[in-house]
Amino acid sequence: MLMVRELNSMMPAEGGYYHWVKQAFGPFSGFMAGWMNWIMSFVDVAIYPVLAAYYIGYFIPEIRNGITLGSFELSGGFMSFLVAALII
Repeated sequence: MLMVRELNSMMPAEGGYYHWVKQAFGPFSGFMAGWMNWIMSFVDVAIYPVLAAYYIGYFIPEIRNGITLGSFELSGGFMSFLVAALII
């Protein structure tokens, strides 16, 4: 956090990491830093609904263990998927 604050006050430009890496190491390295940051954001954001469904399953055990509704049996994995999809 301190590094980002220092660089942002020294080089106030939109782009953050991309701009800083491009200034220090050239356009290709800047492109790679921007690309990896963009890809990582998809992976990072995908973790949170899964973790939330897991934690909610602690308080509502039917989400982890599954549930039977009439003649339909819903597994724990499917219930976790439904909760994660609902959060999204």
